Amino acid sequence: MNRLFRPLPALLLGLVATFAGGSALAQYAGEEESGPWQEAPVPPAPALSSRNLVAVELPEYSTLKVGVDLDSVELGKDGVVRYVMQLQSREGARSAYYQGIRCRTYEVKTYARYDFGATPPGWQDVKTDWTDLHDARSRHAKNLARNGICESYAPPISTKEARRMIKRGKAAWMDPAGM
Repeated sequence: MNRLFRPLPALLLGLVATFAGGSALAQYAGEEESGPWQEAPVPPAPALSSRNLVAVELPEYSTLKVGVDLDSVELGKDGVVRYVMQLQSREGARSAYYQGIRCRTYEVKTYARYDFGATPPGWQDVKTDWTDLHDARSRHAKNLARNGICESYAPPISTKEARRMIKRGKAAWMDPAGM
């Protein structure tokens, strides 16, 4: 009789951990009991730097070199991973974007574009809506989400983890639907 009840404490502890963890994940993902998800105030774009660029994996046929400034990667309290992405064509033309990816909904948003031709060069704010990465023209953002930032539809747990995931180049596992 006593043997039947031995697994009971472990089972109860597992259930408590599951419910507590699920609640924490829901809160982190912006699904708090107080209402629907809202984007946090967006910090200004960080200074443009190519000192710590990490290449973003793109298909072989791509004519662009794309990199993420690892020092710019930040995980917001709203679950959005914000970063600066720099692109360069074979001819040497450059562009840079300050963007955010929301893994939970698999969306991207551009906050600013770097104007290299301005005097002095600098960030220009842009007003865009969240765009579904499945439909987005931003192939590089989709590849960053798929191969670096998002593990399925889950955001990283910290800024440090987001940076580690980008540096590693692959999320630990993928959505069976192929994101």
